[in-house]
Amino acid sequence: MTTVERLFDGPLDIVGDVHGQLDALRDLVGQLNYAPDGSHPDGRKLVFVGDLVDRGPDSPGVVERVMNMVNAGNAQCILGNHELNIVRDSRKLDNHWFFNECTSSENEQPTLSVQQKEIIRCFFKELPLALERDDLRIIHACWHRESIALLERRSDVSSDIGNEYRRFRSEADRDLKSSGVFERYRKEQELFGEYVRYGHNDPGEHWQQPRLLEGYAAVNEARQMGNPIAVLTSGQERAATKTYPAGGKFRFVDRVAWWNNYRDEQAVIIGHYWRLYNFEIVKRPRASGIDVFEGTKPDQWLGPRKNVYCVDFSVGGRGKDFSSDVCRLAAVRWPEATVMFDNGAEMATDYVDHS
Repeated sequence: MTTVERLFDGPLDIVGDVHGQLDALRDLVGQLNYAPDGSHPDGRKLVFVGDLVDRGPDSPGVVERVMNMVNAGNAQCILGNHELNIVRDSRKLDNHWFFNECTSSENEQPTLSVQQKEIIRCFFKELPLALERDDLRIIHACWHRESIALLERRSDVSSDIGNEYRRFRSEADRDLKSSGVFERYRKEQELFGEYVRYGHNDPGEHWQQPRLLEGYAAVNEARQMGNPIAVLTSGQERAATKTYPAGGKFRFVDRVAWWNNYRDEQAVIIGHYWRLYNFEIVKRPRASGIDVFEGTKPDQWLGPRKNVYCVDFSVGGRGKDFSSDVCRLAAVRWPEATVMFDNGAEMATDYVDHS
C-alpha cells in the first residue's frame, strides 16, 4: 500500500465523488474539454478524490473509464472509503453490485465475472491514500498528519491495505477489551443489536425509540480514531450526543470538521462530506449527525486559512434522495480555484493564494 504519492505537476481538474454516475462523469469531462482517454489539448490532468463507486447506476462503467485514463497516464485517483470497503470485502448497503447480491429493488447493474472483480480489486489496492505537491494536497476525507506519519514510519506495514486495516481494527479492539469498554459494548449488542441495523427498512418503524448507546459510541470512536486508514478515508469522528439513522444503521458518532484546526500553508481538496449544489432548495438531512457545512456556502473554502475545499456535491444522491437540482458532479480547476459542474455551470470561489 502507498500512503502519499507525488501529485501531477501543472494545471489540474480535481473531480469529486462520482458514485457510479457514469453519465454525469461523461458530461463533466466533456465540459472540461477532455477526450475519452483523459487527454486534454492544453495538457491539463484529471485527479479523482475517490468514491468512484456505489449508489449510482453504473459503478463498473465508472471504474473502467477512470482506470483507462489512469493507465494512459492522463489521470490520478486516490482511495475512498467505498473502494476500501471492497478491498476489505466489507458488504455495505450500496455495494451489492460488486458482490453480485443485487435485488430487484436495487440498481440493475451488470453481473461481474470473477476476472472483472479481480481487476477492479487490484486497481483499488494500488491506489494511494493521498497525493501531494508543494502547493496542493488531495485526500478523500481528512488530512491528518499523525495518521500519515504513523503509516509511513511502520516498518511492518502490509502491502495489502485490507489486511492493514484489519490489523489496526484488531489493535483497537485489544485496547478496548483491556479497558473494559468492550464488555459494555457487548452487553449493548445483546440488548439492542437487532435494532441498530435497519438495512432497507424504515428506520422509524424499525426502532421507534432509539437511544444513545454509550458502549457503541466509545467503540465506534476508538475503532475510527485508532485506525489511520479509516481516519484518512472516512475522517475524524467523536462520540455523538444523540443517535441518528444513516446508511442503513443507527449511528453513535459524529463527523468532525477537522479543517477548523488545519493551519498548514498547502491547500487541501477533499470529497466525502456531501455538500449540496443548491442548498437553498432542500433542507439538509441529518445524515451525518451534525452538518459540518453549517453556515458555509458552496463557493467557500474552509478552515482558518480558507484553504480546504470539499468538491463532493452529493451526486451519489441523484435519483434516490435528491434531484439533479441539488446533486451535481463537480471539479475544482487548479490553480484557478474555480468549480465546474457537470451541467456546464461554472462557479468562482473565495480562495485567496497566500503563497
